[in-house]
Amino acid sequence: MDRIYTGVLFNKKKHEEIKQLQRIDVGRLVEIQAKLLRDTYKVECLDAKQLQAVLNVGESNVYDWLKKCRFVRTIGRRKVVPIIAVANYLVTGIC
Repeated sequence: MDRIYTGVLFNKKKHEEIKQLQRIDVGRLVEIQAKLLRDTYKVECLDAKQLQAVLNVGESNVYDWLKKCRFVRTIGRRKVVPIIAVANYLVTGIC
């Protein structure tokens, strides 16, 4: 059992098809996600409560995420993040 699983069960053709499917334009996915967020929330920046709903996490996790995110802007006492940054995070996992 020293073989490494490559995603191919029975033939190489299936593996080649999978490789072609994995070529995805990340920029396009970010655009689609950003459009969905804009249509849902009707804003350009999300606050902590909206981020809590988008990320499906608790309030303390949102504030931890806001500390790590480099795109956070403070308006008065309120912290907001541009929708494009949130969309990029949702698609790539990088903030």
